[in-house]
Amino acid sequence: MLLDYKHRPWIVVTLLLAAGAGAAYALDPQAVALGRGGGTIVGLTLGSVAYAIMLFCAGLSSKRRLPHWRLGRAQTWLRGHIWLGLLSVWLVALHGAFALGGPLTTALWMLLAAVSLSGVFGLILQQWVPRLLLHSVPGETVAQQLTRQLAYADERLKETVVEFAGSIDSPAPAWD
Repeated sequence: MLLDYKHRPWIVVTLLLAAGAGAAYALDPQAVALGRGGGTIVGLTLGSVAYAIMLFCAGLSSKRRLPHWRLGRAQTWLRGHIWLGLLSVWLVALHGAFALGGPLTTALWMLLAAVSLSGVFGLILQQWVPRLLLHSVPGETVAQQLTRQLAYADERLKETVVEFAGSIDSPAPAWD
């Protein structure tokens, strides 16, 4: 998915939600008594929202495997997957008070980091590789243009036959 102007609303909403979550974390009244972390109402809420976003992001796989289920446009799901997925990392960091914790929490943090970084890397590749291929391999075409390219090839084939045979509708020779 190429990042274009259609991503601007997603970016703005993601930044506003991230700022709101950061403000809720900073202004949490229970944090003074209980300490910062996932044990407060704000911490539990942030963790629950992050978990819901992760379920949504995982739902993209179901959306792809069940195309006959009309669950919104694929582009909307992809944009949500990108921007809400990034937001979930921030929410998890707030939920955990920016601490790694024990071995299980550290392992989960490493998994979240690996998944998030691989997603960002994949998104960067999607911005760069198609443009590189378009300029490096001029004879190639993208999948969305295959029907147009096949129609063009069909026209060129008919022109070539007419050029050498005189007509495309001439009867086939008898092979007795």
